[in-house]
Amino acid sequence: MLKYREFFVEKLGDNLKIIEANLESWKNDGYSETVHRELIRIFHNIKSNAAFVELPAISELAFFTEKMLAAYPAGGSPDDGLYPYVKEAYLHLKTAYKSMQAKDYGLEIANDLIGRLEDKEKNGPGKR
Repeated sequence: MLKYREFFVEKLGDNLKIIEANLESWKNDGYSETVHRELIRIFHNIKSNAAFVELPAISELAFFTEKMLAAYPAGGSPDDGLYPYVKEAYLHLKTAYKSMQAKDYGLEIANDLIGRLEDKEKNGPGKR
């Protein structure tokens, strides 16, 4: 399983670069259909791959982020309630990535955000 986790870590780094570029585009140019689809695709991939390598905290974080993105269509601004949660999910994944690069697979850091995403799923990410 370790070799798959190492591959997962490598791909997670690539995915984080894509998320970062799309967040920057969202911030500067608005939440386009292209950004919307790309973020959903990347979080879906992270969710599935993390589940495969038995990293449930990362898988759940990506799942809830993907689900939130899918519930809100393109067109929002960085000032709406969705952007900060996607950005925070990205930052938690980046922290987990750095931890895994150091061979520390303790990923409890994402659990707090998962709880907050669950709450936001029930209540909505904010007014649009």
